[in-house]
Amino acid sequence: MAGAVEATSGEERVTLEKGHFLFLPRSRPHALRAVGGGEPVLLDIRSAVPTTSGEAPALGTPLAELADRVSSDAFSSHQGHAAEGRAFETQPLLDRKRGSERLRAFVAAVQPGSGMGLHVHPFDQFYFMLDGELDLQIGLEGGTAAAGQLAIFPAGMVHRNRNASATPALQITINAPEASAGTPSVFDVTLSEPLR
Repeated sequence: MAGAVEATSGEERVTLEKGHFLFLPRSRPHALRAVGGGEPVLLDIRSAVPTTSGEAPALGTPLAELADRVSSDAFSSHQGHAAEGRAFETQPLLDRKRGSERLRAFVAAVQPGSGMGLHVHPFDQFYFMLDGELDLQIGLEGGTAAAGQLAIFPAGMVHRNRNASATPALQITINAPEASAGTPSVFDVTLSEPLR
């Protein structure tokens, strides 16, 4: 998020600066150290993984292939469930394709006037706001999440988001645990007046 660190794993080294991310699979020995002066600020996301036999995913993958940079060229449009306006653009950070066993995380850019209508997930979802702000509804409560804040949507909790500002909002979205392949991961919700 700020400053720079050097990540090492055995003889391999990569330097991570603002906008970079690195996926370290379970059991991958590593160390981090500040470089370039100053005190770096990192967002460190960890997930407990049940003990299993066999080699950890991506254990033999070179460290440089597990690191990447958030780039506007890597974003793709998402117009899925309950989309409002342009919905959002995403860039994957980690998922099963990258070797993550339990989490899915991506950077999302929500354009002005866009967002997602009411919906629910079978997993916990977190938004860590990097830039801008989003109007949120979680259950029956409303509020705003701004840069540096974390919003938590427990599994099964109805929620929505909308960028009502004039500038894009940028967030890291984390789904824990990632839905199983072939399993629905989102359900649109419609609220109506109670029957009398």
